[in-house]
Amino acid sequence: MCARDEAGARPSGSAAQCASTQGSETGEGTQASWTVTASPDGTLTDQGGRTYPSLFWDGEMTLEAPRQGFIVAREDAVPFLEEKLAQLGLSDKEAADFITYWAPRIRANEYTFVSFDASSYTAHARYSFTDEAGATVTPDTFIRVFMTIRAADANEVVTPQVFGPTPTRSGFTVVEWGGTEEK
Repeated sequence: MCARDEAGARPSGSAAQCASTQGSETGEGTQASWTVTASPDGTLTDQGGRTYPSLFWDGEMTLEAPRQGFIVAREDAVPFLEEKLAQLGLSDKEAADFITYWAPRIRANEYTFVSFDASSYTAHARYSFTDEAGATVTPDTFIRVFMTIRAADANEVVTPQVFGPTPTRSGFTVVEWGGTEEK
């Protein structure tokens, strides 16, 4: 299974915080890691002074198949994603980036099983954050959206996925979105 993931951070206040992230274990058993400074506007700056809107990684993972989700028809891909991503807490820009990448993959099938169950994924991808002094910082809001898709049949019966309340962003906010396609 190949996973694609993107993450961004927005610390509160005007002081920058250092965000050090540990990406998921790759198929080679190695860790991907980055050290960046996150600005309140969400810009990430590495030690060389280069700036990024987000961090990206992809790699092979073995994940448990989700049991709950939705069957989405090709023509419903974009409105479905717009609705669900808003419920999961993505901003309009984050949702647009997600949809740009994932909608064509959903539309590749007449029907697609879609699940946003991130529990199997989050056990593999862990992040740590520190301030400029090196003290551990816990995000006030951590939004993690991970989608699993696979080809499906229109008559396939699945247990509908139910989401909790939409996250409210406050303080130091980290947003991660990504997904995987089962073959």
